[in-house]
Amino acid sequence: MKKYSILLVDDEEIILKTLGLDLKEQDYEVTLAGSGEEAVEKLKGTDYDLIITDLMMDGVDGIQVLKEAKKKDFDAIVLILTAHGSFPSAIDALRLGASDFIPKPCSKKELLMRVSRCLENRELRKKAIPFDNVLSIDKSKNPFLQQVGQNTSARQLLVYSHDTFGLGNIRRMLSICQHLSNSFPDISILFISGSPMIHSFRIPDRLDYIKLPCLRRDEHECLSVKYLKTEINEIMRLRSDLILAAIANFKPSVLLVDKKPYGVKDELRGALRYLKTYLPDTKVVLVLRDILDSPEVTTKLWEKNRYYEAVQSLYDLVFLLGQPEVFNASEEYRFPASVSEKVRFCGYTRREAGRKSRDMIRKELQLHNEEKLILVTPGGGEDGYHLLETYISALECMPADFHARSLIISGPGMPQPQRKQLYQASAKYPHVMIFEFTDEFMSYLDAADVVISMGGYNTICEILSLRKRAIVVPRVRPVEEQWIRAERMARLGLFKTIHPDRLTPQGLFRILEDELNSENDKYAPFLKLDLNALPRITQYVSELMYGQDFVFTKQQGTAMVD
Repeated sequence: MKKYSILLVDDEEIILKTLGLDLKEQDYEVTLAGSGEEAVEKLKGTDYDLIITDLMMDGVDGIQVLKEAKKKDFDAIVLILTAHGSFPSAIDALRLGASDFIPKPCSKKELLMRVSRCLENRELRKKAIPFDNVLSIDKSKNPFLQQVGQNTSARQLLVYSHDTFGLGNIRRMLSICQHLSNSFPDISILFISGSPMIHSFRIPDRLDYIKLPCLRRDEHECLSVKYLKTEINEIMRLRSDLILAAIANFKPSVLLVDKKPYGVKDELRGALRYLKTYLPDTKVVLVLRDILDSPEVTTKLWEKNRYYEAVQSLYDLVFLLGQPEVFNASEEYRFPASVSEKVRFCGYTRREAGRKSRDMIRKELQLHNEEKLILVTPGGGEDGYHLLETYISALECMPADFHARSLIISGPGMPQPQRKQLYQASAKYPHVMIFEFTDEFMSYLDAADVVISMGGYNTICEILSLRKRAIVVPRVRPVEEQWIRAERMARLGLFKTIHPDRLTPQGLFRILEDELNSENDKYAPFLKLDLNALPRITQYVSELMYGQDFVFTKQQGTAMVD
């Protein structure tokens, strides 16, 4: 068996030696470099199967090491080590050709898994055959599609994730994939997304992904190319061709489409038409969150884009991730009977507890027994500055003997100038901690006594899964989805909410003080919230993919908030 050679670069000696020993125990041939300068010198004389480099180093940093490696060998495999606070730079590294990045500190298991994946990708890249065919829906003129359109008996799921803003869609769809992977040992999942953050998520077993070129959405719902210097029409054509090639080769048993029936800017039209014609046995399912936008805006959009007709003619089912007692999308969006009969209300998605216990997190944060923890998060962070700035201003109202610590998780999407202002504003409060991103969010959430957040679907499901007291300040523009959800759930007694136009430091602190001093640990809501979306989706996918019922048991996630 080939012994892979790895160049490991880090200017922290303890980390360098520790990781080096972990890799050597797996019989990798490891060369250590204690600086970027040393790494560049070693690259000149030796070829390595994998380069692992710290991102933030004095002098020659990880970006420069990456560039030197790529200059020598364009196909060089580079894994970036990055600490909290440097995720934007890690994204830059990915755009420059890094294969993956991993947050520090990382576990031995996580490190070895990422290394193994990078080396597997290296072997696959060596075997790859260039794909020069121009895909055409006219199969008679394209022998390639004649071949790949043949049926397969494999249980293969393809997931299309809407990805133009924030992390909500990709997190929601990955949680579905995780549950399906855990439930079906013979399933293979191919995930298609344009999110630049997909590398930072834990990828379920038997799942791989195709990364599409990134798009950007502004406050007016207009789309543009995020990184590449090219026209939007050219990028949409490229994205459509990549999706079609994936479907034609992968031949899924089931296709899950997130949010838009025709995809972003109709990029799924060709693929859906291909499926209907050449892979008619593939089951196609539209996955909708509980609320899309106001009924007026949504019905107008669906009529204009002919989404009702698309669901009627191209889709087998609609998974609606909510419950009608909160918002009945079929009625409020005026679904015709031919669409309503395909709708399955699955409930909301219950999130599993984090890997670390509440006591463990509180110990890591050095909290005293009597101290309360306030967790503040705007989700992805793109438009969360107003909430975080108001919260920091509200700390002026906090009495000196107020026993509470604050943990702010700003989100990786927050613009760097805004993040810098938050750090400066919070510097005078020693009891305030700021993280940019964490993949242990559920652990920190569990450790919190009160949560202040925006009203995104995933964040609300996480709060309700752990039955946390919360103050929700939803987004109201460019869509009203968060406000509708927050207002209706607050009316049902699930948490408190403040309209962002009425958000003030004094008002926020008054409600926060009430929540912290409340004698009741949990709310007594007027509605039992159904959190069974994941096991229910598993049941429906089983029926579509295997032609049989999936046993719906308590062990697979039955849960109610009461």
